Amino acid sequence: MFENVIGHEELRTILAAAIAESTLPPAVLLSGPRFVAKTTIALEIARALTCHEEGAWACSCPACLRQRSLQHQGTLLLGPRSFALDIHAATEAYRREPRTGTRFLLVRAVRRLTRRFDPALWEERRLKELSGPVGTLEALLEEFEIDRGDERAETKTLTEIEKQVARLLGSLPHDIVPVSVVRALANWAHTTGGSENRVVIIEEAHTMSEASRNAMLKILEEPPAGIHFILTSSRRRAIIPTILSRVRTYEVAPRPLADDVEVLRRIFRVENERYRSLSDFFRSYRGETDDRYRSLARAILKETPGDAVLRRELQATVLEGDARENAQYLLETMAEYARQILPKSDGATAQRLVVIREEINDAWGRIETRNMNPGAVLEAMAIRLRSEHVVERCADS
Repeated sequence: MFENVIGHEELRTILAAAIAESTLPPAVLLSGPRFVAKTTIALEIARALTCHEEGAWACSCPACLRQRSLQHQGTLLLGPRSFALDIHAATEAYRREPRTGTRFLLVRAVRRLTRRFDPALWEERRLKELSGPVGTLEALLEEFEIDRGDERAETKTLTEIEKQVARLLGSLPHDIVPVSVVRALANWAHTTGGSENRVVIIEEAHTMSEASRNAMLKILEEPPAGIHFILTSSRRRAIIPTILSRVRTYEVAPRPLADDVEVLRRIFRVENERYRSLSDFFRSYRGETDDRYRSLARAILKETPGDAVLRRELQATVLEGDARENAQYLLETMAEYARQILPKSDGATAQRLVVIREEINDAWGRIETRNMNPGAVLEAMAIRLRSEHVVERCADS
């Protein structure tokens, strides 16, 4: 088990033993920062729990074959993640080195998006709105999975996959785990069954709304037999205590640089040690758009544009594609830029940094935990910074 996970040797040993000895509790939480393989570990737990043999990564049992391609109907995927960055990185890996491994990487990256819209979870009306790009993507993936040796045809298919991914990302619901989905999940958990284990993976569980958390709590209090819940979170403290009390937490610590370099080499086919971490690697994929984010951060913190101008800039930069992911990147850029333009160590400067940091944390909490509209939250934050004269004082420094 866990042969496909790079690093985390101690955690892999603990989890493998718990699965082999049937002592893994029905609900676990994988807690740790972004880009440390929480989802990879969660998917491997799901595969091992449903394996018909002994759980080896190369197992050829029907359940493992379906789990590796992310098509196992007894495993559900919910929650937000960095879909655009994941898929872009996988696509570029395939373009750098088109082979079985990178083809597999790309298919899994896209299916982590499409599997969010399992018919068992979504209302027919909402599912109908998304069924077009989801169905088209699944058909394209089935075609792409088989290497037919036709480079021109594969290039055409890959281009169409990118087009449909962009279309689906542009229509993602703001709340990707609404209470209706959690209720449907409860119904699925109680009405489906059989001899096989079933697994529910909820990424970034702290982002669920209060209604969704409360509905989820009811399932965790009395989980149906054969159901395993695997939650992941980069902000464990944002998860309500009543849920934390019903899960066993496993910490997924940041990997050493050597392990991140190995991930880049083996998974993404990048022979480059200039990245300080996987986070740096994924940030680099923004390329020329990085300048747009720095420009927008400068406009918010220093140049005090008018509300109408700021609104247009936010619309053009943040709200294209994955607004949640873009908002997080902008807030990270703002924090970095604030440190650059306020280099002094006097008390007044330190207080400005505290105010900016608090506003950034508050904005991200509103977007991530309370599922508020990213554009509206960021616009309100910029207006507050002006009203508190933080921006003017930044400009004077």
